[in-house]
Amino acid sequence: MIFRYADIGRKFTESELNKQFIIDVEIEEFLDKLKPTTKNVFFNKQEIGKVRDTLIEIYIKDLNLCNERYFYP
Repeated sequence: MIFRYADIGRKFTESELNKQFIIDVEIEEFLDKLKPTTKNVFFNKQEIGKVRDTLIEIYIKDLNLCNERYFYP
């Protein structure tokens, strides 16, 4: 699988891929900690993506802490 920035057409670096992975794992662990039941739940990429998009809105647009590429390359 080839990952690319759509706007500049370059491959992701190993560091950028690692950052994406770390953020996705953190989100999955966060969702698991907050679940209101003891039932096992499998979180897929769609749910993780919803949380990630919300965090992007907060960190980038609301708090103006960084740009999107810096948060999630």
